[in-house]
Amino acid sequence: VNLSGGVEDPHAPDGEAKPYTDRTLQLVASSSKFVTAACMAMLVDRGEISYDDTIGSVWPEFSQNGKGHVTLRQLLMHQAGVAAMDTPLDKEQFESFERMGEKLARQALNWDVPDVRGVAVEGVGAREATVLANAPSQAYHGITQGLVASQVCARADHSRRPLGRFLQEEVCNPLGIQVHMGKEDLGDV
Repeated sequence: VNLSGGVEDPHAPDGEAKPYTDRTLQLVASSSKFVTAACMAMLVDRGEISYDDTIGSVWPEFSQNGKGHVTLRQLLMHQAGVAAMDTPLDKEQFESFERMGEKLARQALNWDVPDVRGVAVEGVGAREATVLANAPSQAYHGITQGLVASQVCARADHSRRPLGRFLQEEVCNPLGIQVHMGKEDLGDV
């Protein structure tokens, strides 16, 4: 079934609009969360990082402003306490992986995030204990989850690749699919 149709830019001047086809790149935003989780799972499977490792264990600068105990699991479960930025992200930060990392590292927690490392709740495993301990402290990390995960990926991956490049080299290229994450991944698409 071919569900593509219309034009890429509905505001283009008459006669200049390109058709929207099955080859047109589409922003998917929130559906990228499963791709982020899959890439992080690959790093966990390879032993590069654990879900219960603190983000600061691979990215020490992230530990600023009370974030030293925040784990990868909490990030992926939208419980890391960095759902929003105190100041808007600017174009230069989006264009520089290093500047983005500095901005994310300086960000203070949006709320008190419990330190669940080593939490033992009778009758449940570590994963379930994390869910129980954090249940009231959850907010959708719509933009920040992928930005933080990319910084984690670049530090945990043995080849030091940001999330977009990791995705291309480890998933998309071998499978022959086209999915892009992050500016560094787009090239001249």
